[in-house]
Amino acid sequence: MPRALHDAPYKLLFSSPRMVADLIRGFVPDPWLARFDPATLVPAPTNLVTPRMQQLHSDMVWRLHAPDAQGEVIVHIEFQSRPRHDMPLRMLEYLAHILKGWVRNAERPQTDGWPPVLSIVLYSGKARWHGSPRIEDHIRRLPRGLLRRSVQHRFVLIDIQRLRLQQLDRLDSVLALLMRFELRHRSEDMMEVMARLDHQIARQDPLRETIRTWALAAVGESSSLAPLLDEFVNVKGTAMSFKENVEAYFAKRDRLARDAGQRQGRIKGQAEILSRQIARRFGPLDEATQNRLASAKPAMLQRWADAILTANTLEEVFATQH
Repeated sequence: MPRALHDAPYKLLFSSPRMVADLIRGFVPDPWLARFDPATLVPAPTNLVTPRMQQLHSDMVWRLHAPDAQGEVIVHIEFQSRPRHDMPLRMLEYLAHILKGWVRNAERPQTDGWPPVLSIVLYSGKARWHGSPRIEDHIRRLPRGLLRRSVQHRFVLIDIQRLRLQQLDRLDSVLALLMRFELRHRSEDMMEVMARLDHQIARQDPLRETIRTWALAAVGESSSLAPLLDEFVNVKGTAMSFKENVEAYFAKRDRLARDAGQRQGRIKGQAEILSRQIARRFGPLDEATQNRLASAKPAMLQRWADAILTANTLEEVFATQH
């Protein structure tokens, strides 16, 4: 089962414009904005400086051109592995500093207004997210006067653990497959996702290395799947495809598991037969003797089975150690 991912793997994943485009087109509820041209995506600085010269680090900031020649849009993405009740306030703070930076660096007269900012929180934690993404829902309103209305801003919350597989199946994108990977519990299902990714991503695309690093962070560096994930990047010129290699890996694993189960079954059978023979010769077995038989290796069980033919006492049976 994949582990909960923290900021660093997601920052790496969304350093790819393809992943950012997949996120906006597939997971942001805005069909009009989804028509934007992914070729216009440009990364923007994430180190924001406050008026007191303090550093404020956002996770990911991109710029794109809106559809229908409607100008620039700024996309701000934050990655969370734990719920935060004050997230609307944090996102508003980021918004203010992002726009301050844009005003400071604007290369043209600002007669058209400031660019809109699409704020996204990608949440990967297991616990359910609580609290509205709209800051106005957190501010107490007065019944009359100017303060009946409060400041308005909202972020788009994408709660990965609450995504439905049917929803992901409708999205023909690399990111949707990666979200499916994170929701899977069986290693076979995770590698089936990797096989599908193998068909969607060109062999020499650097995105393969990014995905391998992200997936390793999900399953763990010591996972038995690590060699397969390495192969996802280092595709060798063999007659077998990546999918066939995955299938061969699990076929071998299952065969070894069956063989081990059969060996264990034979050992258990030997121990049970010897247990009945000892009980017939020397009476009921105490718990210590039963445990000794259950934990013995096949070679020792065989020596004890030979010894019981000539032993006069139980002690003589177990005296045969070598």
